[in-house]
Amino acid sequence: MITKDEFVNSLNKLKEQSDIDHKFNYHMEQAFPGSYAPIYHNVLWELSVHLLELSVKDDEKYVSWWIFEADFGKRDIVNSLRVNDKPVDVSTPEKLYDFLVEPFK
Repeated sequence: MITKDEFVNSLNKLKEQSDIDHKFNYHMEQAFPGSYAPIYHNVLWELSVHLLELSVKDDEKYVSWWIFEADFGKRDIVNSLRVNDKPVDVSTPEKLYDFLVEPFK
């Protein structure tokens, strides 16, 4: 199983890549007004997320949700996570790991 440090580092690297992608898209829009970056199928993103989910046995796809829907834990939606009618704090990569590896401990 992946360690907490490895998991957190991996999520931080994915966030870093996401920031790079957003900056690239912004600068392309500045250079070519009215243009947009083509939407493409990013196999490496999908593989990275899938491997992280496998590494913590995340069958429910919380990692995908945390990255894409909750925007790396930044959106308020992250506070809406409830399991068995109990609120779950997954606002940081560390807390997400704890929830996935040792839920409700």
